Amino acid sequence: MTRFLIIVLISLFFLNQEEHSTIPPFIFPELDQAASLLWLAAEEQSPEAVKIARQNLAQEWQQNRDEVLDFPITAYNPYLLAGTLDGMIQEMSKAEARKDYSELLELSDRFLWEFQTIREFHRQNFYPLDLWWEVQAIFQEVHAATDDPQLGLLEWQELECLFDEMVCHLADYENRAENYLTQFAPEVDEDAHKAAMNQVYQCIGDYQSALASGYQERLTWPCDQLNDGLKAVLRCYLPTDPLQL
Repeated sequence: MTRFLIIVLISLFFLNQEEHSTIPPFIFPELDQAASLLWLAAEEQSPEAVKIARQNLAQEWQQNRDEVLDFPITAYNPYLLAGTLDGMIQEMSKAEARKDYSELLELSDRFLWEFQTIREFHRQNFYPLDLWWEVQAIFQEVHAATDDPQLGLLEWQELECLFDEMVCHLADYENRAENYLTQFAPEVDEDAHKAAMNQVYQCIGDYQSALASGYQERLTWPCDQLNDGLKAVLRCYLPTDPLQL
């Protein structure tokens, strides 16, 4: 009986090790989910959603803080990184109290960027969400130029090149998601992700047609639709109930 229990315990140990090994070092899916939820809540300027998301992010950060401190980071001092993230969490609380959604957007984006930068330095180029945020960053430039009567001081050709760059990054994201989507978001609805990507590509086609027309006023609608489509892709990584984090 004792021998049987030892065998069971050893088996459980290696099973647990195997489960943890499926996620490479310095990738924290739940932490990214919480920061992404805060970003979305700030985007929608929802006080109730912001409150829940900020509290979730603060809690997730505390749960992962020791692991960040123990990680052998080559590019950063882990204690300096943890202090920077601690400061961001405090600033998020202040921004929530002021209902400063622009500040919350910037802080949640910077919070995620700290981890993205370290993963990039350590050549962890397999995490789909990192590429989604790259797509989103370029799209924000496209969106700003589209909504600006002066086209954000871009030439028409420059806007076309910027949009093409975003599409190329999106193709890279899709390839990465095909290989790693369920590994880093095990509860993701793959059908919903596929539908969201189809929505995005439809919007891309509409925007490209508007670009070909040469009329700026035709860009607004497909750009707004593309904004919704990209957020729908991000939501595929998140629990429907934020309290599940």
